[in-house]
Amino acid sequence: MVTGILIVIVIGAVVGAVAGIIMGRSMSLLGCIACGIVGSALGGFIAQKLGMSGGLVMALVFDLIGACIVIFIVNLIFGRRR
Repeated sequence: MVTGILIVIVIGAVVGAVAGIIMGRSMSLLGCIACGIVGSALGGFIAQKLGMSGGLVMALVFDLIGACIVIFIVNLIFGRRR
């Protein structure tokens, strides 16, 4: 149980950090984790609706796409800052 939560946090942090680099937004560690976890949920939803599932690489790609969408929405709401 605890191991699964730690894995979600670590993957969320990495996905959030990479999405932040792609989108040009610097975030704290907590921001990266939150963005990565929410983006992973959004990416999983998008992949499911498109009927695209399969493998770790595909999941990470959709996690990254979801995190980029989350950052885009955050930039729209709060404005872009570096």
